[in-house]
Amino acid sequence: WDLALKTSQSSLELSQKLNNPTLIGNDYNQFGIIYNRKGQYEKAKNYFLKVLEIRGRLRDTLFMVTAYNNLGNVYKNLGKTDSARFNLEMALS
Repeated sequence: WDLALKTSQSSLELSQKLNNPTLIGNDYNQFGIIYNRKGQYEKAKNYFLKVLEIRGRLRDTLFMVTAYNNLGNVYKNLGKTDSARFNLEMALS
């Protein structure tokens, strides 16, 4: 996981230098996935929320589905079933 985080950090820095919100969103999503797998759900949640913000501004509804699904899974892991259900339903709508 350490190497994955280091690689993701390097990618994020490059994406920010390029000022490319699509790539920045991809990098945040990758961080969220890594932290979710590591069981660090609050960190994962924060990254997935950033993904939703960026993708919302870009009106990238396809990637928003993925972000809502990921966020729903994080809330499930946190035991917050109402939030999990809300986000998973958003992914389906």
